[in-house]
Amino acid sequence: MPDLVGRQLGKYQVVERLGRGGMADVYKAYQPGMDRYVAIKVMHPHLAYDDDFVARFQREARSVANLHHPNIVQVFDFDVEDDETYYMVMEYVENGTSLKDMLQDLASEGKRLPLDMTLSIISKLADALDYAHSEGMVHRDIKPANILLPSTQRPLLSDFGIAKLMGQTGLTASGAMIGTPAYMSPEQGRGETADHRSDIYALGVVFYEMVLGRPPYDADTPYAIILKHINEPLISPRSMDASLPLSVERLCLRALSKDLDARFQSAGEMRAVANEALNELKETTAPGVLTPVVSIPPMGNDDKEAAHTLPVEPQPESTRLASSDGAETTRRLPRALWAVPAALVVIAIVAGAVILSPFGSSEPEPPSEEVVAEASALMDAAWDMLENTGNVSESIELVEEAVDTASSDPATLRRAAEFYIHLADFDAATDVVQTGLAADPQSAALRLLNGELALYGEAYAPETAEAEFQFAIENCGDDREVCARANALLAELYAFQTDDKEAALPLIEQAIELADEPYLKADFMWKKAQIVFDDSSPDAAIALLEEGYLLTDATAVWFLEEASRLALRSNQPERAAEIMQEALAQHPVNAPGWVQLGYAQWRAGDSEAARLAAEEARLNEPTWLDAHYLQGLIELEEGNLEQAAEHFTRLNEDSDAWYEGYSWLLFNPSFGHDLYYDLARLAIAQGDSDQAVGYLEESVGIHGAWPTANLLLGDLYREQGEVDAALEAYYRALDGAWNDEELQREIQQLIAELEG
Repeated sequence: MPDLVGRQLGKYQVVERLGRGGMADVYKAYQPGMDRYVAIKVMHPHLAYDDDFVARFQREARSVANLHHPNIVQVFDFDVEDDETYYMVMEYVENGTSLKDMLQDLASEGKRLPLDMTLSIISKLADALDYAHSEGMVHRDIKPANILLPSTQRPLLSDFGIAKLMGQTGLTASGAMIGTPAYMSPEQGRGETADHRSDIYALGVVFYEMVLGRPPYDADTPYAIILKHINEPLISPRSMDASLPLSVERLCLRALSKDLDARFQSAGEMRAVANEALNELKETTAPGVLTPVVSIPPMGNDDKEAAHTLPVEPQPESTRLASSDGAETTRRLPRALWAVPAALVVIAIVAGAVILSPFGSSEPEPPSEEVVAEASALMDAAWDMLENTGNVSESIELVEEAVDTASSDPATLRRAAEFYIHLADFDAATDVVQTGLAADPQSAALRLLNGELALYGEAYAPETAEAEFQFAIENCGDDREVCARANALLAELYAFQTDDKEAALPLIEQAIELADEPYLKADFMWKKAQIVFDDSSPDAAIALLEEGYLLTDATAVWFLEEASRLALRSNQPERAAEIMQEALAQHPVNAPGWVQLGYAQWRAGDSEAARLAAEEARLNEPTWLDAHYLQGLIELEEGNLEQAAEHFTRLNEDSDAWYEGYSWLLFNPSFGHDLYYDLARLAIAQGDSDQAVGYLEESVGIHGAWPTANLLLGDLYREQGEVDAALEAYYRALDGAWNDEELQREIQQLIAELEG
């Protein structure tokens, strides 16, 4: 799918790509008439050719657009451009992190959200669900990844209707169940129709995870997780953290009842109980204190005697399954699958969903050599067409023909799945992988791809991914590329998902050793650099990036650009400048590179060299407006306010063009910058505090709880005697400083001074 950054879609100017998904790419766009940013989901072209899907997409967009609630992402519009680009326009969530990311970050630091904050979030989400259910809408895929947090005061449910729509596409198996295993209700796991009470169960799982730092059920495979939701008693929260109030435990137990009739019958009921627990908590404890994650034992069969477990109705049939050590354990199959032999159930992840599909008992016959050769030629042609012409739709037609030609050939299906993953069409990739695993469930290459989909598709199932990567490592044989990729992906999972860099390091080193193709080896060196990087000692990471750059025949200049940024992050601007000079000696026509050199030189104290680099950037690319940003910073620091204003005003007045070419690699909050924040600094230097307040309000509108802007805004309000406004800004800053305890203490002191 071509990049739409810089294009006009109807009345919207596309300024930035935000992400890619199985059905659509997501962009940030500006709507001049309303003077606001919006998020746009643009359907992949091959889906736009499906008239039935387009009609369903449009109907679902209209239904979701009718939902108006402060805790639901608002859908504004649905339209088509040039009869082929279909898109949905929705609220753009400024500075929004997902609840999934926040919980992962907290867990990595041994913390949980404060209990009062957790109850407040759940109450608001339950209120949103109660409203949506009253409008006839069921979400079907409530999970932390679908809960956005522009601030903890305003949790937002996103992707209403997407799960239902996915269940209707031709990309999934007929009658497939849609949901995410860790948050799937027992009735969904049995293949029954999900109603509003399934959403309540899923929200209960989210609440349980927020309270205890982990979901209630975990296992090595999606199927095993679903079985636990159906059959295993719930281990009570207080049996693992005795300090939790009884009201919190009762809320968990009722929301997670396996009996539909014993569960909350409406999200409004759940909201009311959450509010009661919150009020009770406020009467007995001080709010807002982060609590450490307690040590929680594994939730396996050995834990069933723990206190306060819920009774489970006896299930009529069970099946003996072999455990990994060869012993037999009794596991009940979902009622919908009692008649299906366990060996014939194939499991796959589809963009946040699990599909359980029974296959027939007959083994597919292997295709002839002629058929395999024909399919291989079709795949070659598909890749050639994609790389040489960019024609996605016709290249997909060739891939589909290859799959139809050799539907039982694992090698063909592997290449087809890799093709779809390359396009970020995870639904189609999973469909192919599922077919391939039906033909060859022991294929290390397909199991590797299945793990990759579990980790990087719209689903997030790290346990499944880990198991699949381990299987691929143990069974890759002489296929060095599969062995290398499996080691690299498992290293990524450990390093970036569970923060276990000690476990990740030998795996990525093994991947580098196994990789024969230079660009692949360089890619693994890039990953190792991210794993070993430390702000206080970046040398090892920088050396890896420089070595990787040479492996690409000195063509991949972004290796050196990243090495320079790592040096900047560790406060080594001179080293950063040296690296960029090396890069520009080989690739001089590089406007972003000249700006990066100038920024490093400015940080190193050489303003004159920085000016020259910025001017060189503008000679390379006159529209590369972040050169003006650099020049504005230089002039502001030196007190040349008129010149600084000229550069910053150019950016402010030409913001559409600026955002089109803006790299976000240097001038962003992670490096202490934002255009409106720096404009506010300029206004303060000019003695205009009122204008500075206006700019800072703009910055806060974009970056939400970014502490730097909110602290400066609070200070200005405090100077003006606006105590309530100052406190509001300081509380936002405190919200944004949730992972910095020292900064939290500083902000709490400022708040205490005003409230004291």
